[in-house]
Amino acid sequence: MKRCPRCNEMLPLLSKVCPVCGAVVESEDSLTAEDMANSLEYILHDIKEIPVPGFVAGMSRLSVFIVPIISIFLLIIAWISSAGLFWILFVLSLIWSVWVIVKKFKGTFKADMAERDFKKLKNDYEMTARIAKRDFGENKEVKKLLADISTQISDVEESWNREIRKNVFIWIAILAVIIILSTTGTCSVSSIVKENTVSEVVDKSDWKENVKAYLSASEQEQDNPEYRLTVVNEIITAGQMSEAEKFFLDNLMGKIGDMECAKVIVMAYVNNGDKDNAKTFVKKCTAMRYKSDIQKLENLLK
Repeated sequence: MKRCPRCNEMLPLLSKVCPVCGAVVESEDSLTAEDMANSLEYILHDIKEIPVPGFVAGMSRLSVFIVPIISIFLLIIAWISSAGLFWILFVLSLIWSVWVIVKKFKGTFKADMAERDFKKLKNDYEMTARIAKRDFGENKEVKKLLADISTQISDVEESWNREIRKNVFIWIAILAVIIILSTTGTCSVSSIVKENTVSEVVDKSDWKENVKAYLSASEQEQDNPEYRLTVVNEIITAGQMSEAEKFFLDNLMGKIGDMECAKVIVMAYVNNGDKDNAKTFVKKCTAMRYKSDIQKLENLLK
């Protein structure tokens, strides 16, 4: 073992610093304290040179999760609405999902490459720092340098984390907007489809044909309150009040929406100044879906 040239104390095997007098003993084939400090400074410089990923570059961190979620959501919307636009958007998002997943696994996103470079340099720093602590651990200048560089590297990491949090927030906002727009679009499409269904079933040119169409329609179509009300209005518009009564009493009373249909018939009588027939009709409405609706109909005549 070597001895300290200053105090002749035995030197530790893995240290260049004398534990007694603090002298730094350097050999010809080993790095000096200055060389070690320069290595640490170079590593810090390279770390700072790595650009912090912005939104576009940092999107790769989340796109591999967010884009498939968007694809699934668009698939559900397309399936519910049967709208061609959503099917097109689903196919495009599916292609995008495959692209980002492949690119993510290949590690070719800028953010991924920057992260790899950062981790490698950080590992180099930690290894060099351990060697510096081992060889010059008691040296005040080395201690100060290590503490300073560690702080600066932590600051760089924090700036990365801030950018990641910002990207997450932006992605959440984008996803929320997509969900809102898609939901609104689905409601609009469903409303249009519903209106078209009613208009296709009901032909306003002939109330008799409309009644026949209703009676021959499926149970699901007949359960549409708007469909029933439309047929009743068609009969009333044709001036066939007795037929409107008969259609209601035979087919609609006691079912969902019967109150609205009965109310239309009563108000048609009232508006024509025929309260007697209105009262007669109300008396026939003994099997309404809700018993309280009978009183409501009677109140219309007061």
